[in-house]
Amino acid sequence: MSTPRRATETAAEEALLRLSRECSTACGWLRNSARQLNNSARKGLLLDIANAFERFHQEIEQERERLGAKPADKSSFRGAVSQIAASLVTQFARGHDDTLLKACETSVEQVLKDFNHMLELHIEPNTREILVKQKHELEGLLTSLHAATSAAELDRP
Repeated sequence: MSTPRRATETAAEEALLRLSRECSTACGWLRNSARQLNNSARKGLLLDIANAFERFHQEIEQERERLGAKPADKSSFRGAVSQIAASLVTQFARGHDDTLLKACETSVEQVLKDFNHMLELHIEPNTREILVKQKHELEGLLTSLHAATSAAELDRP
């Protein structure tokens, strides 16, 4: 028999797993994108954001395990498809930093929405603390990415 509390816990567990996967996918997308950039400062920014996403993924996975969940499947089909799509986009945007940065910006904004959605759910205080900290860091990185995207748009002839 499912209780309302258990249903709420299950929804939060599933959302946390999705967020973990989103962070992992974003990490790969940003690393792949960084390889295509011409500007070293912009490349460094994307790598910094990718490293943050990797750390977020690891922290979320540790929290999921603390809560009793099994580790996420690292060989998900969805993740593989996302990596292929990211590779195609970055190949088409090669040499156009502004286009590539805009795509990365959109991806990061989507993950930020997922953080906001997760924080609307009933979650443990420790989990909430981890996610709020990550969300604030991501907001700061997104501000830097917005500035880099604007600068790249100005650089385009």
